[in-house]
Amino acid sequence: MAAGTIGLTAPATVAHAASGAAPDTARQTSSGADPWTTVLDDADMVWQKMPTTWYDGPYLGNARLGSGIYADPDTAGAVRFNIQHTEVQDHRPEFGSLFGLARLPIGHFTLEPVGTIKAVDWRLRLRDAELTGTITTDRGTLTLRALVHNSRSVMAVEVTPTRGETGFRWVFHPAEAISPRVAFKPVPDFLFSAIPRPPSRTTTACGPPYSRCSRAGSM
Repeated sequence: MAAGTIGLTAPATVAHAASGAAPDTARQTSSGADPWTTVLDDADMVWQKMPTTWYDGPYLGNARLGSGIYADPDTAGAVRFNIQHTEVQDHRPEFGSLFGLARLPIGHFTLEPVGTIKAVDWRLRLRDAELTGTITTDRGTLTLRALVHNSRSVMAVEVTPTRGETGFRWVFHPAEAISPRVAFKPVPDFLFSAIPRPPSRTTTACGPPYSRCSRAGSM
């Protein structure tokens, strides 16, 4: 798994203990299939309607970089991909842990189809920690594949449109680099006066094939 572990008793391990067969032989059933495939595929999470909050949607991560995927609350008809990273935080311990060492927001991407979303069919595969599926609109279909690399701070999202959806947009929305606790705590004056926050910037780097680009934000 990309983030954390799960505890399962592999059918292959049970078979090995009972028969004394070599581990590689025990991994195979009489049909030649790997039993792990059956166990994990049966536990895949499936979405057949658009999740409306972060805790209802698919999530990807590697214990550092993470993303939650759901209907964007600010842009009608868009899908939000949150971006968080455990190493993006403030470094001013003199101001206390709530504000001086807080994890800082980065921002989010929105996947914005041409048409109105009518249906989704998503599967989050536990075996490879990858989200696959489709977004169907009244103009066509977007085929989606997304993952977070297990050891690098990289999220890869591949979107393949049908003809009516070739004009879809992929937009980055940078967040202000300030403690999220300002939403429910009194804001200390020093938060704005100690070190002025520069405006966010976005950069785009493209390479062959030129339809594939990487986009990053900085604060």
